Amino acid sequence: MRTLDTGVSGAIGATSTSVRSRSWLNVLPPTMEQQSPFVWHELMVPNPSSAPSFYKSITGWNTQPFQSDYTLWVYGESPIGGLAELTKELASTGVPPHWLDYVGVEDVDATTRRAEELGGHVTVPPTEIPDVGRFAVLLDPQGAAFAIYKSIQDAGPQGAAKFGEFS
Repeated sequence: MRTLDTGVSGAIGATSTSVRSRSWLNVLPPTMEQQSPFVWHELMVPNPSSAPSFYKSITGWNTQPFQSDYTLWVYGESPIGGLAELTKELASTGVPPHWLDYVGVEDVDATTRRAEELGGHVTVPPTEIPDVGRFAVLLDPQGAAFAIYKSIQDAGPQGAAKFGEFS
């Protein structure tokens, strides 16, 4: 097993030779801090009522009811993600229980078009969430799923994620 010495918080396990760097930030594009952060993380499982005890035990997150079929993950007072049922209809099409990560973008439609130009695929086209924002679900060229999102509200500067929060 190789380890990646991040220079920030210790070593991360990997698979073969040793890789060392002073800081993992050195490998990020210069604009990474300014755009496209992960803004929401959603867990979809067949039995959502059993998930909170597991995740609270390992992360310290709590939950807060939001709608009859949706629960918020919260850290302190801040919502950081969602929890919903993976419906039988979705499961019957082969969708497994999963986390879906949402990346904040300036323009969902333009980003969707650009993803397609680059070989990505659209699984949920750009869609409005009334009074919330706009999103789409995409697959990268290798089939990894992720979502993109633009809020109707200006979140303002968030700063660096704190322990227990998402970026």
